[in-house]
Amino acid sequence: MDYIQNAFVRTNKKIDTSSIKRIIDFSENHPFYVQQLAGIVWQLTDNEVDENILSEAENIIVADNMNYATEIIDNLTSYQSNFLRAILNGEKQLYSSSVINRYNLGSSSNVKRLHLTLQSKDIITKEEESILIIDPIFKKIAQKQLF
Repeated sequence: MDYIQNAFVRTNKKIDTSSIKRIIDFSENHPFYVQQLAGIVWQLTDNEVDENILSEAENIIVADNMNYATEIIDNLTSYQSNFLRAILNGEKQLYSSSVINRYNLGSSSNVKRLHLTLQSKDIITKEEESILIIDPIFKKIAQKQLF
């Protein structure tokens, strides 16, 4: 937060704490995207950051990543897309028969293959007991495209 605040202050631009927090939250604290989104906000700001600037910057960063995300999503098999939907819906028991049936994942051995495949494509990762989507902007785009 201090880094972003200081970058704006050094260039005589104003950004409040809630705007910085929104940048960090939107980017899910992913360093690359925090820096990129803060840079877009800075470029759009003449004097002071406001709601319109933040919304425009969020739209720009999503649009900038749309082709990349769409290509990945379009190249997923139907099982992989279904598995991603389950993760996006916050399912925790991915190997349970109810989740397998609800998302048409085939079998528990297929779920294991789906997990390993999406992990090898750097789409997901496992942290402790949770499976997470690595790229927060990809996640936002996938949520819109897969539902």
